[in-house]
Amino acid sequence: MAKAAAKSNSYDIAILGDHAAAHLAAAVLRADQPKLNIAQIALPGEKHFDRLSMANPKLFVLHVVLKEIEKDKSLVRTGGLQFLSESGNVRGEFTSKTPTSVTLSTEWFRQKTVDLSKSAGATQLRPKALAVNRVLDDGVELAFDGSTITARILLIAGQLNVDARRVLGVPLHG
Repeated sequence: MAKAAAKSNSYDIAILGDHAAAHLAAAVLRADQPKLNIAQIALPGEKHFDRLSMANPKLFVLHVVLKEIEKDKSLVRTGGLQFLSESGNVRGEFTSKTPTSVTLSTEWFRQKTVDLSKSAGATQLRPKALAVNRVLDDGVELAFDGSTITARILLIAGQLNVDARRVLGVPLHG
């Protein structure tokens, strides 16, 4: 009888959250340590609101995986800043020959980091429900959609429910 190929239920790192930082962490970790088995798990009910944000152009030189995003033509680079006050005589200006900031859509950037983590080989999971069963001596046990997985390291990049916070010992206030 042939065994069906099953997905691994043990990971080196489980990253909870669908934030751009979570996907970027998965991509960077896999780029630096390709043998790491990483699960990128979106938190059920997590919502993303798109807005324009300013970023330092040096963000893209922090790691080699970000070079791909820097080349995208939809990034808007600005070379200065002008401050206008309610008073007509109060004003400030700064200009530069090199870009001083990058304006980008947060949803666009999140999707780019999702693509980076997928191409790096992180397992993408989108459960309907998620529970933190227990903390183990060497990691944590998570349950979702009828499956149980373990991870040696847990990175949290989103708002956990009250039960998960209790199990992990994360303060319920603040």
